[in-house]
Amino acid sequence: MTLNRKTSRKRCHVLRRSSRARAVAAVIVAGSLGFGLLPATGCSVQDGNQGQNMASQASEQAKQAEEAAGAAASAAAGTDFATVAAAFDASALDLECSKRDLDAGFDEASATKIVLSGGSAQVEGEGAAADGSRVVVSAAGAYVVSGTLDDGQIVVEAGAEDKVQLVLDGADVTCSQGPAMYVKQADKVFLTLADGSRNALSDGADYAADDEDPTAAVYSKDDLTVNGTGSLAVAGAYRHGIASKDDLVIAGSTITVSAVEDGLHGKDCVKIGGGTIDVEAGGDGIKASNDGDAVRGFVSISDGTLNIVAGDDGIQGKTYVRVAGGDVTVDAADDALHSDLEGQVEGGAMTLAAGDDAFHAETVLALDGGDVRVSECVEGYEAEKVYVNDGAHRLVASDDALNAAPADLASAEDEAATSQNEQASGSEAAGASADAQGAQGAQGSQDTQGAQPPDAPGGAAGEAPEPPADGELPEMPAGSEGEPPEPPEGFNGDAPAVPDRADAGQAPARPEGSQGVDAGQDAAEGAAEPPAVADASASGDQAQQRDFGMSAAAGGPGGAADASEDCLLQINGGFLWVDAGGDGLDSNGYLEITGATVLVNGPSNGGNGAIDYGCDATVSGGIVLAVGAAGMAEDFSDASTQPFVSVQASGQAGDSVAVVNGSGNVVASLAATKPFQIVQASAPSMKEGETYQVIVGGTVAGTDDVGFADAGSVTGGTAVEATASTTPSGVASGMMGGGRGKGGPRQAPDDGAAQPSGGTTEAGGQAQAPDASADAQRQAPDGAAPQNQSAAQV
Repeated sequence: MTLNRKTSRKRCHVLRRSSRARAVAAVIVAGSLGFGLLPATGCSVQDGNQGQNMASQASEQAKQAEEAAGAAASAAAGTDFATVAAAFDASALDLECSKRDLDAGFDEASATKIVLSGGSAQVEGEGAAADGSRVVVSAAGAYVVSGTLDDGQIVVEAGAEDKVQLVLDGADVTCSQGPAMYVKQADKVFLTLADGSRNALSDGADYAADDEDPTAAVYSKDDLTVNGTGSLAVAGAYRHGIASKDDLVIAGSTITVSAVEDGLHGKDCVKIGGGTIDVEAGGDGIKASNDGDAVRGFVSISDGTLNIVAGDDGIQGKTYVRVAGGDVTVDAADDALHSDLEGQVEGGAMTLAAGDDAFHAETVLALDGGDVRVSECVEGYEAEKVYVNDGAHRLVASDDALNAAPADLASAEDEAATSQNEQASGSEAAGASADAQGAQGAQGSQDTQGAQPPDAPGGAAGEAPEPPADGELPEMPAGSEGEPPEPPEGFNGDAPAVPDRADAGQAPARPEGSQGVDAGQDAAEGAAEPPAVADASASGDQAQQRDFGMSAAAGGPGGAADASEDCLLQINGGFLWVDAGGDGLDSNGYLEITGATVLVNGPSNGGNGAIDYGCDATVSGGIVLAVGAAGMAEDFSDASTQPFVSVQASGQAGDSVAVVNGSGNVVASLAATKPFQIVQASAPSMKEGETYQVIVGGTVAGTDDVGFADAGSVTGGTAVEATASTTPSGVASGMMGGGRGKGGPRQAPDDGAAQPSGGTTEAGGQAQAPDASADAQRQAPDGAAPQNQSAAQV
């Protein structure tokens, strides 16, 4: 199971603070034991007390610095964004473009004309004036702009209630000293691209920003809408392409944006309701950044065609990211879509490639429709709560395909503040320690003038004892009061032997007399690392190491150290196909499948499983067929209401896998994308106690492009029999020996709020599955079959 990265990073901060606290403590202990203190014969009691007081004061200063840093870090963790998160309600957001946004019409006869000409401009009409190559619009109304400015600027500085419409009709503006178009004040500005026109706006790579700090080639301090049927090319050489400190709305037109940082940046929101938008950005492709308002900081895409190439996230919203329509293609170095709170897919088509997550939301991710294809990512869908309600979703992930992991609402600013506080704390602690040592050394120097020091402890005349090794307490001097405790009887210093059945998922027994490690005790505070055991399913030097997590109290009901009652992966409808290098379906808490068609190509390495969970996993509806490695595979729990089967059945990439009933009819099938050792399946048609066959390597009639069918017949292949039941068979043993499903059913939220829900979508296409005739006579794995299954040749 993959830990949440941010949670791990946060924990590292705690460890570093603990390490510094131990370092300060070591200085105090060393001083109390005499290390570095060689008092001279004949020194006065007053001088000695003064030196001790100075050392004590320095140590106290170090302690206070450490406490202050901890308090500052705690304060930083409780920022305003946590309050925003608690108040957030997606239903309160204004997600759609207004009628006025979509209306690009204007009265050309009454509009003011602005004609650009190299280094100057001419104005015909009211509300605007030209000063050389600088044009200022100062009143509400429509303004038609045409021509070229080689190095100039269009500025809107109207009344706070004024609505201004700038109609670009063959306009090309370059400004080396700031934004090509700069909205300093207005109620709202409509940037309309005239029918059939081609326009361009660009800024310089290095200009002196004024105190209002513009950051984009097209920059607005107020609401900005781009509409019309013409085209616009924007080059943001300084930072962003198009940016607004309020709302940014794209309601039509053809826009091409290249930017050093973000392509489209709206502080309050970015709404896209149409048009064709191509973005190439060094930072985020589309971004909304407001973190202080529960109804701001969101990105909403209702329509349009978007092609985004981003050096960071493709689409990023502080509070919410929503895709309800359109055709979206993203190639991002980090997440394709990212929200610091919630995310939703309602419709549209998306083609995603990501260097990290395909769609990451911290708290809730609801998939209510759409056609999503992820060709490349590390993790596919990730949030604390992931709901798959409808739509077609196909994901290829190098790690977990779907992951319900604990949320982390700390912002990058919080983490930076914490890091700075830690650094300051470390410097102050180090300075205090140096002051203590300096005070001690200075006192010793004053007292030892003209006198010989006594022999050092241990007989090492004239030399201080060796300092303790890093992370170890100093050795007690001879004759000291305390003695170290005796080791347990029979203990010879060796690590405990690995039990014979460790490879079956049993934790090794503790040495006799040991009490284990407290649930809250950090490993860095002295807890021993549990022994690692080679995974039986791996081979050669690629054998996986299994961490047995010896303290069940540290986890949730299932005993997993990273289990969280807050995490939920719930699949209710739609079509879901995944190819995962890590876990296929992974929840740090609960996994619930109530409907949908779920096809999982899990990992081929034994360190992960097609199904993985921390608390409990149940199936009560839908078709589920999963293949993967056997080493860490986990079964559904006995709280399930729909029967399931788990069998040991091996195959290779390209092999068909089909589950058939006693009449030979296909219940479910898929075409495996990688080698596998175990098959797990469940379907509404399965009956408790009935025998089914899992056939590997046959030819399945009527499959789609991923080898799926839920009817028809199979010819050829190798069959393994299994009995369907709601009681785990033990075949998918996982690390806990029979699955971790002992946490009991998940309790409904206190407020009784229902989870998002949706319908079911059939898988599309009727393409033939990959040819598997060469493997039609594959034999079952060597060794005795479990009690509930048997191998047979079809």
